[in-house]
Amino acid sequence: MTVETDAADVVNEDVPSPGSMDEATPIPNPSFPPSPILTLPKCHIRPYHPTDAAPIAHHANNHLISKWMTNIFPHPYTLSDGISWINLNLSLSPAQNFVIVDPTTSLAIGGIGLKPGTDVHERSVEVGYWLGEEYWGRGIATEALVGFVGWVLGRGSGRG
Repeated sequence: MTVETDAADVVNEDVPSPGSMDEATPIPNPSFPPSPILTLPKCHIRPYHPTDAAPIAHHANNHLISKWMTNIFPHPYTLSDGISWINLNLSLSPAQNFVIVDPTTSLAIGGIGLKPGTDVHERSVEVGYWLGEEYWGRGIATEALVGFVGWVLGRGSGRG
């Protein structure tokens, strides 16, 4: 599943508001919303969907978020960055990264995922997460992190 756009240079002022995208942008239409892996009181965590690109770009284009992320997290964060991130994640199996969504609207408000260790760290994993600034201070990130780590540990690594 691939999302394509010619909006490669979109920056914050031009990023559509959450829940909207340019109607000319071709987007495959798989089932929306995807089934959540976690249904929590303050948020749901589910696989990415092509329609998450605009709200992800809207929330992620914030220096107060990017300054705490690894250098691979771009700033400014454009619609093109959101589309690329979603395409990458739709191609991974098993999924390692997921979207945090508002349980009432199903709109993306953040992300959470795993970065498996390599070499001498191959039996470890790093958890990363971020949340749109307008959702800070509500306990959403704490709930998402605790629930996600529990889900990951309950799921296991698949190794014998």
